[in-house]
Parts: sequence; C-alpha cells; structure tokens
Amino acid sequence: MARVTLVVNGVGSASETFLVSLVDGLRSHGHEVTVHGLLEGRSGARPGAGRSVGLPALTSPRGVLATVAFVLGHPGVSGRLALRALRRWGPGPRSLRAVLQAAPVAATRPDVVHVSFSPIAVELDDALGLLDAGTSVVVSCRGSGELVRPTLVPGAAAALGEALGHAAAVHVVADAVGDVVRSLGVPEGRLHLIRPAVDLDRFVPRPGVRGAVDDVGPVVVSVGRLHWVKDQATLVRAFAEVRRRHPGARLVLVGDGPEREALVFLVDQLGLGDAVELTGSVPPEQVRELLDSAAVAVCSSRSEGTSNAVLEAMALEVPVVSTRAGGMPEVLDDGQNSLLCPVGDPGSLSTAIDRVLSDPDLARRLGRAGRETVTKGHDVGTQRAQFARMYEALG
Repeated sequence: MARVTLVVNGVGSASETFLVSLVDGLRSHGHEVTVHGLLEGRSGARPGAGRSVGLPALTSPRGVLATVAFVLGHPGVSGRLALRALRRWGPGPRSLRAVLQAAPVAATRPDVVHVSFSPIAVELDDALGLLDAGTSVVVSCRGSGELVRPTLVPGAAAALGEALGHAAAVHVVADAVGDVVRSLGVPEGRLHLIRPAVDLDRFVPRPGVRGAVDDVGPVVVSVGRLHWVKDQATLVRAFAEVRRRHPGARLVLVGDGPEREALVFLVDQLGLGDAVELTGSVPPEQVRELLDSAAVAVCSSRSEGTSNAVLEAMALEVPVVSTRAGGMPEVLDDGQNSLLCPVGDPGSLSTAIDRVLSDPDLARRLGRAGRETVTKGHDVGTQRAQFARMYEALG
C-alpha cells in the first residue's frame, strides 16, 4: 500500500467533512496517511493536530529561522531538491522558494501527494515538480478554485491548467467543475468524478415534526463560510420577507468568515437582530444538531461545487432550498428533492422558503426524497470505493 501525504491549508482543516472521509477511506484500504498543513504552526509532529482523524500531522516551517532549521535538519532531502531546482531554473529566488516548499512534503517520503484544493496545487506547482520521479500527485478540484478564481485573478486559468497538467489524477466533485478542468486540457483518462458523500449511519433522520425549538417557531439554517461567494446577504434579505409571513421564524447562519461584520450590520439594518443568529465556527457534531433542528436548510451560494452541508441536511430529511449555482442542480431536482432558485434573487429565495414553511406535506416529501437521493448516490462507502479505484489506477 502507498504512503500518502495529504496537503491541506492548515492541519485544523483535517476536521472538515471531505478530508475526514478521504483519510478514513484511504486508511481503510491500507494506505499510510500523513496530513500536512501549509499555513499554521511550526514544523514537526503535532500530537493534537491530527486528533480528529487519529493521524500524524505536520506543518510547514514559518519564518526564516524555522525554515533554515528544517533544511539543516533534513540535509539529504533538501540537497536532492536543491540539485534538481538548480538544474531546472538555476540559482535564484524561484529555485529557493521551490526547495523550501518541497522539503517538508518530501521529508514524509510519500508515494502519493494528494493536494486537497487546486489553488494549493497552483501555489506549489514548482515544488511538486521537484519530488521524486516515482511520486504521484493527485489534485482535488472542489469548486471555488475552478468556478470562481479564474474569473477574478488574471492568469489564474492558465496557472491552474499548468498545475493540473502535472497531476497523475484530478478529482472533481461535480460535472460543472469537470467541464472547466477539461477545458484546461486535462485528459479524460486522468479525470475522476467523485461526488461528496455523507455517513448515513451518523446522519439519521429523527422522528416527529422538525423545525420548531421550544415552540419558538421554525428555524431556517444555512451552513457555510461567511464569504461573498456563499452570499448569505441575499439569504438575510430573503429572510426579512419570510419573517413578515412567519413572525416566529429564526435564521441561524453557521460558520465564520470575512463577511461576518457586514452581515451583522445588514441584520441590524433590517431590524432582524432578535431573529438571526450567527454562530461562528462550531464543531461538526454541533453542525449536525443545528441542521437537525431546521425546518428548512438553505444554500444561497453564487458559486458552488457541491455543498456537503446540503447533502447532510438531505440525509437528515431536512427540506432544502438552494440556488442553481455550479454543480448543485446535478444533485438537486427542483420540486422533487428540493426547491431551486436563481442566484442572487432574494424574492425567489423567500418565496421558496415560505412554500416549505407553509406546507408541511411538501416539506416532508422533499425531505424524504432528499434522503433517498443521498442514499442512492452520496453514501460515504461508495465514495471511498471510488477513491480506492482512483488510487489503484495510479499504478
């Protein structure tokens, strides 16, 4: 079996649904996995960092002294990488940067380096090219790096295409993402569509009527980073209309991010201070409990690969209202297992939420159909088997 180094932005992200599922699946097939974080902490083993998945967890050195100490502590690895960099680019900043980025990854002696987000692969493209010839690189493309970043950043599409061109396998979470990857020239044989999945033993619907907590009224829940791409502002504006028709309704926004202050200000402007809660970041178990309390789960994103939070809500038989962003219509069927709305349209979003809150029969039907959708196509066991086949294809 292979030694796999899973590269993430920070080792704390190993608690994320996708990463935990990936690691558990790889381990269950006998692979030895190390989680490697780029953005936090100091180099070396951190006993608590990988606790959520029971793994060794490393972080890249931060600062000049830590970097020098790491290189001096791993002279064999660093020397080999330096020779390769000098042959490729000659002496200079590019070679130095590539060696410093590659050394902590190479020190884990990986057979496979799995990069958890395509923007990381772009950032590390030179470094990954310095790894041993027998090391396979796998890149996961999960939505924003393919559907958003190339639109905003000049040259991002070309850089992404170059990075993905060096990968032995490219994992995409939706056909919408796969279409972008194909347009960048990635051969079909390297492309693997593996959709997000849910542990159906953990996400089990509760009996009885959902959505009211202590008789205070229905709860609308949205889970996601507070970021303009997730567009919670449109949801808040939509909820202001919902509140007029359902005065006891509450909105719970689960997550944190750069738009938090703007959302707090908007909530106050709309007079919703007593009806909207911003929880900040919460543990996965609390996310599940909040979803389980919901009368309706909402995805208001402007762009999305496939939302794990939506799949988790569906597994709990929580009715879903979502925009048609990105890959969401590949999972959601309007009027069958969800209600779909145009992106950035608070009127349509409020109408859809109102329909669910006003029609218990519709809510139950959507919830049951959602669970059936996840059971048929998004079970974590199926996902892990697909990842295993992708790894087997690496040779």
